[in-house]
Amino acid sequence: VQARFVQHKRMKILARPLVSKGRFVFRAPDSIRWEYQQPIASVMLMDRGQLSRHVKRQGSWQPDAAERVEAMAYMQASERLAELGAKGGLARVLEHLVAQCA
Repeated sequence: VQARFVQHKRMKILARPLVSKGRFVFRAPDSIRWEYQQPIASVMLMDRGQLSRHVKRQGSWQPDAAERVEAMAYMQASERLAELGAKGGLARVLEHLVAQCA
């Protein structure tokens, strides 16, 4: 299952929201690809409990130096999405994503 997304992140230190665009892919039971295409190309991959994050630099994908700092948050979010997918399928995953992005 895959979908395109637009994410608006609001922070007090920003005058206007940071808008990110990309693609989300979920493959049961536990594989997720969360790919940001704008403003900075990056991808978070989770497959069988293994997590990695890469950033596109000079035309090639390279491991992200911030990966270790953010890994726990990504893992928790990914586990929750996989759990929702297993319990209720795509509808539950999409409901959760819409609620989190609102």
